[in-house]
Amino acid sequence: MKTLAYIFCLTLFLSVSNNTDAFSQLQTGTLVSKFFPDPDIEINTPGFSHSDGFMKYNDMMNYLQMKADKRSDIVKITFIGESISGKKIPLVYLGKKSGNPTLKIWMQGGLHGNEPAGTESILMFINELIEAKNIDSILNYISFAFVPMANIDGYEKQVRLNDNKADLNRDQVKLEQKESVYLKQAFSDFAPAVAIDFHEFRPFRKELDKFSNKKLCIAQDILFLPSGNLNIPVQLRELTNLVYLSDVKEILGKNEITFNNYFVPDQDGNGMNVLRMGGDSPRSSSTSFGLTNAVSILFEIRGIGLDRNSYKRRVFSGYLIARSIMETTLANRAKVLETVNASINETIKRANPIVLDSKPLGYQGSMDFIDVKNLEYVSLDMQIQDVGRSQSVSTRKRPKAYLLLAENAPIVRKLQILGLVVDTLKSDVKIKTEVFMLEPNDTKPGLPPDSSIRISKQKRVFPKGCFVITTAQKNANLAVSILEPEMENGFFKYEMIKANSEGEIPVYRLLTEVKSSKRIR
Repeated sequence: MKTLAYIFCLTLFLSVSNNTDAFSQLQTGTLVSKFFPDPDIEINTPGFSHSDGFMKYNDMMNYLQMKADKRSDIVKITFIGESISGKKIPLVYLGKKSGNPTLKIWMQGGLHGNEPAGTESILMFINELIEAKNIDSILNYISFAFVPMANIDGYEKQVRLNDNKADLNRDQVKLEQKESVYLKQAFSDFAPAVAIDFHEFRPFRKELDKFSNKKLCIAQDILFLPSGNLNIPVQLRELTNLVYLSDVKEILGKNEITFNNYFVPDQDGNGMNVLRMGGDSPRSSSTSFGLTNAVSILFEIRGIGLDRNSYKRRVFSGYLIARSIMETTLANRAKVLETVNASINETIKRANPIVLDSKPLGYQGSMDFIDVKNLEYVSLDMQIQDVGRSQSVSTRKRPKAYLLLAENAPIVRKLQILGLVVDTLKSDVKIKTEVFMLEPNDTKPGLPPDSSIRISKQKRVFPKGCFVITTAQKNANLAVSILEPEMENGFFKYEMIKANSEGEIPVYRLLTEVKSSKRIR
């Protein structure tokens, strides 16, 4: 057994526990040895101190504290809040106490409790950083914030959801769960330029049974999920895909780790096999992070339902990704800073229209799978719907600001947690605005998703105390993505904001700047 020889330098649905054995049986020793062998390295994180099960919360905390004690000059552990059961959620800050590094990197894992490899990968990366001889040089340019175990209660039970049976990666907009609130507030406070979220995916999926008469499983170790949301500036999406993911692919390829873009096998309305590739929903971390003008990627590691099969390979894969993200940021720090700042300035200047709807690019393609019985790759031709290469369908000019009534204070608090700056009117103001009105569909009256929306321009008097969210701010892309009523993952579609008895939606688009306002904290 050789030790890790890398030195740092400045260069899908619920995993039910009683199904785990069935999935593990499909992943035979022969399949593992041929396609997914463990690397010949030592990993000294808590999960590798025993041969069964996964580390516990206390194991992680003891390990982190040991590392913090070793380099207390650069490592600080804080607690951003508590889980449903009352366990404190740790955030590990790695950076110099003095000075102001130009770039910040955020990494989180364990948002789904039954996806342990990401948590272990982050611990492995933290350890390698602290042990690196040139760590002080690295921290001249970068600081890190790590949340290794975001969903502590789910992780302890090895289930996907938190103790309220909620999926935390579908709660990035609603912020209904306390863990979501704490995580998002910590993220907003840190305001990273680069944000990474580690997950695991299920390689044995029942949907694949419709694709072939052979028993198939997904063939890749890693699936990439950068956001395809068109309200993220194009230069930021290009930096993510053409620079960051290009480097990740290179390091994974050198270590014989297989990869592809994230996809979900499905069937269209005509019963034809289709791969739905990528994602663009603000309710998920990849898009939510990206809409704050950060490089953002969600990485899926092959793992759900496999218990500890190929666990060292899974953890090592995540570690390689973390390392690659850091090295790319170091090697391209001027370009990263320039691109992020240009994206922020573009957003503040309201340079681009709001994309209300988009259509994924459809094309005929192929995907490799593994024939589990014959232990061979099988390539299937099929239709691909690629969200990462979406095209705009409908757009709308950005307003100067949005206005919400005083009664929507709870909604406003969520906007602040999402990192948006909110002002209030200091006095009554008469202003030109665009008003949204519902026109119910006669076939399904009363259901907002089945209603059309009409916009009219009016001059309105809004009373003192109303809330104003300017679009001339860093996170304005988040605001437009959740406040425009047509948005599929917005406050109106989620019925967090409701139309009044006359069909008026109380989200107002202001067409001129508001000067009679004050900042709220």
